[in-house]
Order: sequence, then structure tokens, then C-alpha cells
Amino acid sequence: MLAILYAFALLSLYRNKGEYTVYYALVVLFSQIIYFHTDRKDYNLLLRFYGKARMRLLLFADYFILNFPLLLIIFLKNKFLVLPAITVLLLFTFLQKISFQKNNFIRLPLSVADPLWKTGFRKAPIIVFALLLLGYYVCLEGILNKNFKLAAISYFMVAFIGWMINGERDKLVFIKQSRLSTRKYLLNSMKANISHTLLLLLPYFIIGLYGWHFAFWAAFQAIIFIFIAVCLRYIIFSNLLLFSLTALLFFVLSLSSAVSIYSLSNSAIFLIAFSSLFIAFIAFLLAEKSIEKLRSE
Repeated sequence: MLAILYAFALLSLYRNKGEYTVYYALVVLFSQIIYFHTDRKDYNLLLRFYGKARMRLLLFADYFILNFPLLLIIFLKNKFLVLPAITVLLLFTFLQKISFQKNNFIRLPLSVADPLWKTGFRKAPIIVFALLLLGYYVCLEGILNKNFKLAAISYFMVAFIGWMINGERDKLVFIKQSRLSTRKYLLNSMKANISHTLLLLLPYFIIGLYGWHFAFWAAFQAIIFIFIAVCLRYIIFSNLLLFSLTALLFFVLSLSSAVSIYSLSNSAIFLIAFSSLFIAFIAFLLAEKSIEKLRSE
């Protein structure tokens, strides 16, 4: 599913005729290289068996193949920037293994009520922060250029991160052995997810002060999506593919709703808001029943 989304994102990036599109591609390329380099588990093994020279050659070939689609987009958009992009790939082969140990990891105000958020940030800190920075930058560009739809879309970078994190699963033993009631367990998880979402959305409102534009409707839809994603995490506990497809459907619907507000009447907005809250309520009840079923198995 992530591969399909990635391919769709690359296609959208290529078809975008904006002046800064190539620079977005460079940011994504740089983020990917850092992620690949920090996530390697075979660094010492390659160094031991092949030596430094061959290891660097293998790393360069690996990074070049993995990033070839982005390099191709950069080449088609701006031929002069492809050489610096390849140079970045080469430079990373000379860097020592980078790791984020528990002792030097930046402590974030993340609740332990839902440990998946801390786990998600620890597993891929660079990719999460890169997505956040890209979202904040796109929001600023949208406000500066009076493209408020683009600013609204940028809010869903937080929703996408929440989707990635909720794509993981709680350990079944924790669900069964928790002393909390089913509803309290789900409410604690929901509270943690909503508070983390609001924390990540806060910079958007700070950026909005620059042009006095706040996409409250987009923030509302992003929060509703996270709420539903948490529910789907328990409703579709054992089928990750079905979870991804269902979450994708709600993601597209929420994003479309956030963007279409500029062409909707007040009555239509009220109807969408009511429908979103009703669906979230039904999802909560279904998630509660699913947790009870998981505990009884």
C-alpha cells in the first residue's frame, strides 16, 4: 500500500508544473537517503566482508537504485540539479553509521498511553520530521501565494503520519492484561492520539499568524481521520491490507472534504461535519466491541 502511495506521490510530483517542484523532490531525496542510511542493519557486515572501498561502491549502487525514480524526476525537471543530487548520494557512502540511541534521542512530549507514537518516532525519526517540515513549508508557501487549498492540503501531512503510526499494532498481551475497562482503554488510546495530533498541528496555526489564515476545517477533518484510524486499528486488527485500503478511503474522503470547503454552502458543510462525527461515533462503538472480542480470545 505504501508503495502505491509512493508511486502516486511521484507521479503527482512529476506532473506538477510549479517552480519549486524540483526542490520538493530534492528534499524528499535527502530525507530518503538519511532514512536508508540510519536504518541500515548490515553496515558492519559489509565493512567486514568487502572493505571500505567496495562497501562504499555497494552503498552508492544501493542508494542510486532506490532513489532512481526521484533522480529521474529531478533530471527531467532540471538537468543541472541531478549532479548535486548524485553527489549527495556519494557523500553519504563516506559517512559512518548514524544511529539514534535511547540516550541521545530527543525527548518528545508523547504520551505513553499509546506507545505506538513513541515507537513510530523512534523507528523513523528522520522521515517523520522530514514529512512534518515539508508540511509546514508547503503551508507557508500556500499562505504566501494565497493558495489556501494548498495550505489546507498540507495539514494532512499530520494525518498521514498518524495513519503510518496506527498502521502498527498493539501487542495482544497488553490488550488482554490491561486492568482498564474496554472503554477506558480505547479512550486512553484516543486521548493520546488526539493530543499528539493537536501538538503536531500547533505549528500550522503559528504559521497561519503570518497571513491570518487558519484552516480550521482541514484541522477538524485531519483529527476526525486520526480518530477513525485509531478505531480501524482495532476493528481490522489482524488484516493490515484491509486496514490500509479502508484507511486510504477515509483519508481521500477527509482530504477532499477539507479542500472542497471553499466551494460548499454552509448547509453542506454542516451536513459533512455531522456525517463525519456520526461515522466517528459508529467507528468508536465497533472498535470497543473489537477490543472486547480480542480480550476474550
